[in-house]
Amino acid sequence: MLFWPARWGLRSFAVTLGVLALIEIAIGVGLYLRTGPQVNGLVAQLGSDAARFFADEAARMARVQRNFVVVQFIEVAVIVLAAIPALALKNRFWIAGIALGLLLNAALLLAFDLVAERRGAAYLAAIEARARE
Repeated sequence: MLFWPARWGLRSFAVTLGVLALIEIAIGVGLYLRTGPQVNGLVAQLGSDAARFFADEAARMARVQRNFVVVQFIEVAVIVLAAIPALALKNRFWIAGIALGLLLNAALLLAFDLVAERRGAAYLAAIEARARE
């Protein structure tokens, strides 16, 4: 709502941020609802078949880590591609606002994904080390 006043010409920026926020909230709620049952399943598998748990979880996390790289390149591409119209069309407020909203959102997601990838790498290393024991 901070960017809504017409005098700033940032309504398209506000709408872009709002739409992306709603999408990300929906994704976050889905992940939250999925996490509890997933953890319970992993704990049960660890207790019943530890060897299979380590093999399956290492494969899953390797796939997750590869996906992080792809997602991060997409985020960087969105940052670059959004920066161009944000600068080149800065006098066309509705286009510049959308571009700035995409740019800001992609930059924040990139920051979070870089941290999540680092955490995932540590978890994967621990899983692989334990699987070798």
